[in-house]
Amino acid sequence: MEDHSHLIFIAHQQSGERRVELHSALPIQSHAVERLHLDTGEVASLEVSQHADGWHLPLKFAAYESCCLRIRQVSTEALSVKAQASAEEAWTLNVDAESAWEVEALQSNVLRLGSFGFAPAPGDMGREQGWTTGEAAGEWPQVEVKTVIDQCAELADRKQLPLAFRQAFGTPVKLTVQYPLVCWYRTAFAINKLSDEISLFMEPGAISGPFTIYVNGQPLARDDFHAEVYNNQDYLSCKVDRLLTEGRNELVIRVEAQNDWDGIVSPLYVAGPFGVYFSADGEAVIDALPKSAPIRSGPLEGFPYYAGTWRLTKKDQPGRAAGRRKRNL
Repeated sequence: MEDHSHLIFIAHQQSGERRVELHSALPIQSHAVERLHLDTGEVASLEVSQHADGWHLPLKFAAYESCCLRIRQVSTEALSVKAQASAEEAWTLNVDAESAWEVEALQSNVLRLGSFGFAPAPGDMGREQGWTTGEAAGEWPQVEVKTVIDQCAELADRKQLPLAFRQAFGTPVKLTVQYPLVCWYRTAFAINKLSDEISLFMEPGAISGPFTIYVNGQPLARDDFHAEVYNNQDYLSCKVDRLLTEGRNELVIRVEAQNDWDGIVSPLYVAGPFGVYFSADGEAVIDALPKSAPIRSGPLEGFPYYAGTWRLTKKDQPGRAAGRRKRNL
């Protein structure tokens, strides 16, 4: 190259893992070996071992992996700085990961709604009895998000369902649910601290069949939702903070099922700048975002369903006391 550096491209064109070793007679004292990550633009320095015939660099390749290496000359000034740094004793900084760290979520936190009370009802019976607010609906058996035929199968021994008998000529009679079937779903969550910019969102096919969503009795139709990208995936989203209140909030969904595969088939989500917690009886509670949390396996406190990036910060001022090169935290 014009700057007297050397580029080496190595490709492993077979299946299976492969280990190789690169040998060079170039004086390593005046050269640096780097790996160029062509997909990200990152440059990583590599450590080599000195031998009588030059320096050796062990490399490991996965199946069909390749790499690009750069061997470049290092200026005298840079070598002097490197030698001075090597002469000093390295610092050791031990950080306690289990103690509290400042936590900042870089994306909206979410509450996942994947379990609903379920009640099929003929015609407009649900509206007439005030089910849109959830308060007059009584106790409904719980179902997970899945097709309405699977939800009805779960409840066949506990609830009466409208049935239909169908038969194609020359075939046995088939027993199935009578469609169209109006299905009602309800869930609830509490809000201790109401935030701005709270949205209800779902996958485009999360609710199959004509539907109306009621947030504390206020209706939302399909046209109230707009397309939005979350974590590189397309969703339908609608702002609902104006419909929410501190205290208990009811979410009721009316679906006109016309086929076995209709109903709420994927979870719905509430998203916003809040923390998610649970009461003693298991009800979801929206409250202020946690300011700190320990690092541990599994979700952080307040983020049971979060899928995004955190910024974790721990502040310290080590300082260099005379004759002291190490500081343990």
